[in-house]
Amino acid sequence: MTAMRPNILFIFSDDHNVGGISAYEENRWQTPNIDRIADEGMRFDRTFCANSICTPSRATVFSGTHSHKNGVLQLAPWYAFDPARGAVQELLQQAGYQTGFFGKWHMASEPTGFDEWEAMTADCGQGTYYNPHFIRSAGREPVHHQGYAADIVTDLSIDWLERRDPDEPFILFSHHKSPHGPWLPRLDRYGDHYDDLAIPEPATMAEDFTGRGEGTPSKDSANSLLTTTDKHHLMLTPPDDLDDETLATWKSVYEQENQDYLTRREAGTLSRAEDIRWRFQRLARNYYLTVASLDDAIGRLLDYLDDAGLRENTVVIYASDQGFYVGDFGWYDKRYIYEISMRMPFLVRWPGVTAPGTVNADLTQNIDFAQTFLEIAGLDAPPAMQGRSLVPLLQGETPANWREALYYQYYGNSWRLPSHYGVRTETHKLVRFFYGVREFWELYDLVSDPDELVNLYEDPRCAAVRQELHATLEQLRKDYEVPESDEEIIASSCRVETPVFS
Repeated sequence: MTAMRPNILFIFSDDHNVGGISAYEENRWQTPNIDRIADEGMRFDRTFCANSICTPSRATVFSGTHSHKNGVLQLAPWYAFDPARGAVQELLQQAGYQTGFFGKWHMASEPTGFDEWEAMTADCGQGTYYNPHFIRSAGREPVHHQGYAADIVTDLSIDWLERRDPDEPFILFSHHKSPHGPWLPRLDRYGDHYDDLAIPEPATMAEDFTGRGEGTPSKDSANSLLTTTDKHHLMLTPPDDLDDETLATWKSVYEQENQDYLTRREAGTLSRAEDIRWRFQRLARNYYLTVASLDDAIGRLLDYLDDAGLRENTVVIYASDQGFYVGDFGWYDKRYIYEISMRMPFLVRWPGVTAPGTVNADLTQNIDFAQTFLEIAGLDAPPAMQGRSLVPLLQGETPANWREALYYQYYGNSWRLPSHYGVRTETHKLVRFFYGVREFWELYDLVSDPDELVNLYEDPRCAAVRQELHATLEQLRKDYEVPESDEEIIASSCRVETPVFS
């Protein structure tokens, strides 16, 4: 009898940084269920995204290519994923894999290549935490679910697993909204814990960036703790999607603290430092309790695999679309090539192949995910894919010719953030920021300056390494066939006037 090809479960979250996972050394929050994947498999310590923003990162995962190739440069609904440019789920489906997708799609085009799918709608595909709206593949029928988003995505995933053909392999994409802002945890479970929480402030929260360059945003930017007045992210007003019971719980958790804060602020008795600390605690508590709610749901899905006898032949992968600043440098956002934003969690459990509790420190990127799925399934990757399969690393062997540098590019000037691209090596990072005719460069020594606080680009002592990094960057742009101008990239992109699916 021929052994069945491995099943693949890809659990994907949104804006979950490595500090929000206790399996990582940066541990700021306990995640016992996500940790199970690391404890029973491999933790990747140097996995990075190619463009730190939701829609482009998802397009890279499914296509195995950089943004300039898959055409998704920025967020939905302005850019839509085109499966004709590469869609790994279609290749797996054609090879006999059962394919299912449930949760946050957020790519403006209708999901394809799935036997069955159910995707979040509302707010360009962001969805809501409570009582979210979906569209399902059968009849393109809109569905209004009741409950908490992470639990609903898990319920849909388990239901599909129970109905699938047990004699054929599957790949299941279980994609969560959590912990994308505005953050809202499962209040019936974690509301009582809210007042007792005091999240430690990041060491860099008050950093003034005097050692950085012009690419760093001003401390009064829209995503700064110093100036934000966003009532939704600060949870000063309840979300629109709450039912009466959940709204009552929301009020019991937030309303009195909100009144006290607003009264002091309007009376002028709240100092600037106190205000910043209050905002940080409000954002951080909501963020990490939302992570806790996600972790609970993931635990239930892992338990199902065990109970259904699927554990031994299922590769479980956990990742987020990018990292996220939770008060680090005074921000709450992503987008940047800096480590906290660019770095992403990546954990893999592959029973019988990957040794439990192992750690990999090779440079890996989300362009590698699609090719990894294909090799797990015993399939060859098409030449158009730009990543490398991580299967050798999962087997404990790093190829002698493994990459020594990563390419990154962020497009657009939204959020007061200029376009930029750069290279990240084992030890250094070189970045070119550009806006119109202006350009400026930053160079960081990641060994002596892991927080990237001191820009060494003009330091004469770094002339040799600067020259080497420039050469590496130009070679990567050539290898990945990056056009010389953004205008050329935009002209061949998947920009749309009207989203097909949102």
